[in-house]
Amino acid sequence: MNMLKITKDFNPAQLASVLVNFIGFVVLLTCVLLSPHALVYDEVYHLPLVDLLNQYGLSYRFLRGTGQSAPGPLYPIIHYIFQPLTNLQAPAVRLVNILLLLLLILVLSLTLQKIFKIPQPLVSSLTIMGLPMIWVITGMALTEIPGMLLATLAIFLIFIALEKIADNRQMSLGIAALSGLCLGIAILGRQTFLVLVFILPILTISSSKKSWQPLILCWLTSGILPAIVFSVWGGLVPPGQSSLSSGYSLVNGFLSFAYTGLLLFILAPKWFSLNKVIIISVLVSSFLGNAIFKILSIRPAYQVFQKIIPDPTWLSFFFYLASSCLLAFGILFLIASLNNCRDHYKDSKFLFLNVAVIVVAATAFKITHYYSTRYTATAIPFLILLAQYYTKDNYFKVARLLLGNVVGCLMLVSYFLRPWN
Repeated sequence: MNMLKITKDFNPAQLASVLVNFIGFVVLLTCVLLSPHALVYDEVYHLPLVDLLNQYGLSYRFLRGTGQSAPGPLYPIIHYIFQPLTNLQAPAVRLVNILLLLLLILVLSLTLQKIFKIPQPLVSSLTIMGLPMIWVITGMALTEIPGMLLATLAIFLIFIALEKIADNRQMSLGIAALSGLCLGIAILGRQTFLVLVFILPILTISSSKKSWQPLILCWLTSGILPAIVFSVWGGLVPPGQSSLSSGYSLVNGFLSFAYTGLLLFILAPKWFSLNKVIIISVLVSSFLGNAIFKILSIRPAYQVFQKIIPDPTWLSFFFYLASSCLLAFGILFLIASLNNCRDHYKDSKFLFLNVAVIVVAATAFKITHYYSTRYTATAIPFLILLAQYYTKDNYFKVARLLLGNVVGCLMLVSYFLRPWN
């Protein structure tokens, strides 16, 4: 099946969307291939875990970690597997996440096609390239993509298991057990995905009583591997990271909601189909409240915007506007989510994905040291699936995705250009 045959049924806007995002992927790959030969950013903290695995194997000592990396053992195990090809050297080591991103796009396409019956799933799955955070977490050897891939695969499998429970119980339970195993491994990549275990019962809404069987099996199998690792750690994070997870941060939590709302706007502005009075009220109160109380003050991609807006006064004003807009997006996201849940209260898949996005974004409330958009990025696969209910393929969407690709590219390049040593 050649590309012409695949794309001949696309309308012009869909074809433009695919081309923009495909070009974005090629640019991302090029950026990685031309990236520094030295480790950058958090790569220097995470990759030593592979050396620990080389030295001690899958042992108690390895599971205890280095004290400098909070995620679990999934990341070092994956890089251990690819070590003969990458030799743990940059930029080769960054190509692992590029491969995993391709697999994530494939799983999203399968989910959209098999579960949501989307006729052109590639159009939607490739929109992942239009979400700026994906460039950062894929372009460097960071820890998010492996967990996102396994979590998305787990959701796809549990949806399949629920569809098959009425016709083939044994197959359904087997797929559910595999789904739980994938979810458990995802949790060992990013503990963020632990919250998905607790919202699985949502999938029983408007379903037959038999749906409990695969869900319970999924729940049980998902806890096996995390239980072992958490018992070694004595908590949800490695011993050296325990102090970073104490307490709560309201600012970080609302920042996460804000960026989630921004990502949803890129994918599906119709998600925010609220009363105009509500939208205007939130916008005005966000701008006034932020001016008076300085609720949110962010400076994303500061190095990039500093070159675009060299005047310090105008640069500060730009970041005030950006912060206020993000605050409004966060509030509108929560209001719209509740409103849309009401409209789809009989659709268990929609409710599950909606709640999944909210709770994954809400895990940032437990991040007390500093906020990074990487924490919010782990919800991206669920956002893409959720957006299908409200998205519309047109040239405005193409423009949003193009802008998202450009911003993502600038963000990634800014990391590569920083003097990390």
